[in-house]
Amino acid sequence: SGGVVVIDDQGRVEEFNPQAQTLFDDIHSGAEWQALVDDLLVAKPGHAHEYETRDGLCLSISARSLDGEPGQIILLTDVSETRRLQVMLDRKQRLSAMGEMAAGLAHQIRTPISSALLYASQLCECELSTTDRARFAQKISDRLQHMEHQVGDMLCFARGADGESSRLDLDALLQDLDDELESHLQGDEVDLTVDATSIATDSALNRLVINQDALLGVLTNLVLNAIQVSTEKLTISLRFGLTDQGMIIACEDDGPGISDDVLARIFDPFFTTRSDGTGLGLAIARSVMHAHGGSIEARSVIGDGTRFELFIPFPSEVTPLIQPMADDSADETSPFKLQKAK
Repeated sequence: SGGVVVIDDQGRVEEFNPQAQTLFDDIHSGAEWQALVDDLLVAKPGHAHEYETRDGLCLSISARSLDGEPGQIILLTDVSETRRLQVMLDRKQRLSAMGEMAAGLAHQIRTPISSALLYASQLCECELSTTDRARFAQKISDRLQHMEHQVGDMLCFARGADGESSRLDLDALLQDLDDELESHLQGDEVDLTVDATSIATDSALNRLVINQDALLGVLTNLVLNAIQVSTEKLTISLRFGLTDQGMIIACEDDGPGISDDVLARIFDPFFTTRSDGTGLGLAIARSVMHAHGGSIEARSVIGDGTRFELFIPFPSEVTPLIQPMADDSADETSPFKLQKAK
């Protein structure tokens, strides 16, 4: 059985069962329910009415009005095991997808291995000049780095967006992105514009809970993809915006564009049109967005460039308990907003 808490129309605790007391150490009659919630719970992104405790428990919280009396009854259900099993299932599905495409991946790895072995055999030639020896050594290094990149992408795909989530630090995200892309933006061939001015001072940013490292990887991948497929001077814009539902990030370029048949498959694991690509970058991007309860979409026109649009929703927020409701307009589905009893 789960925890049960009864609160009055002022948001104060009236009654609670032993299970609720094990979750809220400081709970007592007369305690401010909102204060208890603020101290213990953090909303989980992508899961309405689910919250995480400091101890790592995942709670589903619902509220019902008291029949004929003011106040609410709060139901607390521990869904930690359910969520853990869902994570395990998602991971097994990703591993299954990797197994089904193992033959294709083996081919991708075999090619750079064969190249590296060929160059290594050349190093054994006694009459090889110092310049040629250095050139072959560099090619071996390049092939091994390519394999490392493939294996790294495989691991990212298998893990999905596992990792620590926290409140979005926009300044840190943009600085890390600049550091990641600095070496790729030398010269005049690529013009990258990053615009986050419209949201930089918006207090709503504090509502976003994300895996910042995973999001950084997605943004870096989108920009690098645009650079790698372009053969001419390229303009890329990365724009951040907020809506009532969450944050939108648009990555747009004026590159060669993507054909409709390729566009339909770009998020498929291991699908790539580049000889040196792993086909996992955009699959990982979609996995990361879905883990945040969001989405990623792509639109493209041959000759006019490509636009990727990322959406990350605000998590279910704990609505502050303020004054008693004076009418019947309260949202019955909110686990924290008080409503007038009917």
